[in-house]
Amino acid sequence: GAWSTLVKLTTPTVRAQSQTATTITIQLNIDSRAQTCYCNLQRLSDDAELRDGISNNGYFEFTGLTPNTAYYIWCSVTASGYGQSDSARYGNYTTDPIPQPSTFNWTYAKTQGNDFYLHHSEWNSLIETVQQWYAYKGYSSYTPTMYTRSAGQDFRAVDDYNRVKNTIGWFFNNSNPESGSGRANKVPGDDISAEDLNWLVYKVNSIT
Repeated sequence: GAWSTLVKLTTPTVRAQSQTATTITIQLNIDSRAQTCYCNLQRLSDDAELRDGISNNGYFEFTGLTPNTAYYIWCSVTASGYGQSDSARYGNYTTDPIPQPSTFNWTYAKTQGNDFYLHHSEWNSLIETVQQWYAYKGYSSYTPTMYTRSAGQDFRAVDDYNRVKNTIGWFFNNSNPESGSGRANKVPGDDISAEDLNWLVYKVNSIT
């Protein structure tokens, strides 16, 4: 009998691409006859295959990537009754760097010797800034425990103040975060003064 040759589908092309610090998104132009599109994400530095994706419309979003890192993507399409398209390589696509955290300030001023107000949202914002510094410095594998607070919850010297103080102190002395923080740890029953709180702001804004 005669040989039959399947018609090969057209190789996909890139219509649009974008990225963030941890995500690469790609939209392909694909053959109208295609039923399934396959993409494989690889890291440029070592060609490591990191993600496989399957789509029926040529849209892919690869998440959980490393900031400021170059990747490339191989893609092809298939359909029943047709030959698989050639694979095409796209890239290099470099994820965005993590921006340096902004300078932190309390929403409500804390003045030593005067009554002051510490809102839970301020405290949570301080914790968020500290976490941003860990990510920015590439210490995401080190995840210190700091407790955010909700309205009405008590603020505690040991579980709250010390944890955040020493988490900041780790940047200055990772073998002795208490020393790195520049302040001795509080013990249960100790007061937290405006100066204590302002010291946290001074230290977190001293990270470079």
